[in-house]
Amino acid sequence: MATTRNFGFLVGIALFLFMMTFVLGGLVVSLERVEKVNDLLPQDQRFQALGWYYGKRRRFEKEYERLFPDRKLRRKERTPMLLGTIALRRACLAMGWL
Repeated sequence: MATTRNFGFLVGIALFLFMMTFVLGGLVVSLERVEKVNDLLPQDQRFQALGWYYGKRRRFEKEYERLFPDRKLRRKERTPMLLGTIALRRACLAMGWL
């Protein structure tokens, strides 16, 4: 019983580390998206890295879609975020938290 519990905990820790890696990868791509949009905007319309809220995020997404209609970076950002979410859920299941 204790061995199974310890194994589940170790698997949960490993999955948690995978989750952190995936989310950090998604964050890097997200910052890259902001940088690419800012490069094409005038100085007074650029997005600051800090202080995101719903209206600002919505405005950013509209500008991104206007400037990059293929939305390649958005897909590149969402994939690791989705994998991180799945890894976190699996980690919680492995540790017996869900």
